[in-house]
Amino acid sequence: MKKVLVLLLCITFLMSSFVSFAEVEQAASQEQQTVSAAEAVTLTAAQVTDTTSTEQLVQTAVYEEEVSEAEVDALVKIDGLDSILTEQESIVSSIYNADEINAENLVVVLTAIKKYLTVRDNYYKAVLLKLRVISQTQNKALARKAIVRFEQMYNNQKEMDKKIHHKIEKVLKYIKNHGKKLSKQQKAAIRAELQPLLKKYFRHRQLIIHIHNMIKKLKLALYKEHVMQLRQFAAQLEKAKKYNAALRVYEEALKNGDADKEVYKKIGEINKKTGKKGPGIYVGKKRVNAQVDPVVKNGTTLVPLRAVSESLDANVKWDAKLKKITIIKGDKIIELTLKSKIIKINGEQKTIEQPADVISGNTVVPLRVVSETLDATVGYDNETKLVTVEDNFSADAGTMSAEQAAETGVVSSSEVAENITGEQAAEQLLNGTQE
Repeated sequence: MKKVLVLLLCITFLMSSFVSFAEVEQAASQEQQTVSAAEAVTLTAAQVTDTTSTEQLVQTAVYEEEVSEAEVDALVKIDGLDSILTEQESIVSSIYNADEINAENLVVVLTAIKKYLTVRDNYYKAVLLKLRVISQTQNKALARKAIVRFEQMYNNQKEMDKKIHHKIEKVLKYIKNHGKKLSKQQKAAIRAELQPLLKKYFRHRQLIIHIHNMIKKLKLALYKEHVMQLRQFAAQLEKAKKYNAALRVYEEALKNGDADKEVYKKIGEINKKTGKKGPGIYVGKKRVNAQVDPVVKNGTTLVPLRAVSESLDANVKWDAKLKKITIIKGDKIIELTLKSKIIKINGEQKTIEQPADVISGNTVVPLRVVSETLDATVGYDNETKLVTVEDNFSADAGTMSAEQAAETGVVSSSEVAENITGEQAAEQLLNGTQE
């Protein structure tokens, strides 16, 4: 009996020892994992290598609080959005079923567009309220992720507005060109639908710009500290001569809303230090992967047309037989011919200082052509040879003024134009005082 008892005691001791050893091993493993995770986000400039990913570099520069996808989903969710979108889709279908505008379907199309704009009021109101909620969120990491997601949702929806805005233009052009053939009764019916539609349309354009600016300001505020930390770490990497890593961190700072020209200057300096042939082109704060770099010819900076145009959401077509390039953005059509100084913008001829040319199989055009034809602000740093292009945001680049709308002869500009800012339009919408 004593032997059995001793044996049991020995087994118990061995088992407890094994469990203790396993617990120690597990604790040591967890500690090692914790250390490894900490090391991944606390790399020094000296520890950075060419294989260090951009994600690791950002983690090192900025400690980001963990946020679950469920939290982001809850914050960006707009109550009742599905019903708004369903109603909107059915209206858009009825608008686009009328491919050709004529006297018979004109009033039907105008009525549908007016209904669409009314539904959009509900959408814009929900967007404005959601922006207010995101801006008041105490968890900055959550707010940052939410605003990026929310901006993507809003931008997708904004494309629908563009299509409807162009449809309004098409309707107005038809009225202008065929107005004399319309009867008095038809003109009266058109006027009854057109006047309130245009008033709402011009107010909506102001709202779109206002919401865009609100998102931009909120992103700048949320990422201000984030950007500062990125720039500080980029400076450390540059000092440690880790130029490629420094370049990637500076570019991350740009993507996160850094608007300081000093960053572009730093990027240009790094390009020179690393002996890169080209200075680089940045469109919308993102590097463009162009096959050829900007060149200066006869005092004019030439940039690769297709790479820059497509980065600005423009379509480029090439006619090999005629040596002709056509750029389409919104309702704007730009036509160029190789070696020719003549350029056409919506049929109107202009002269450019340096004709379009071909370098290594890529068409290059003067930088000024980009700014004047694609509604962009361009910059060129003579010291670093860096080219920057920023899209000039408007509610829709192809939209007309109240005066142009009045050329239909059905309404006057004073009846539809309102001297109202986006902020005022937003306030009226939220207070329910909008017509």
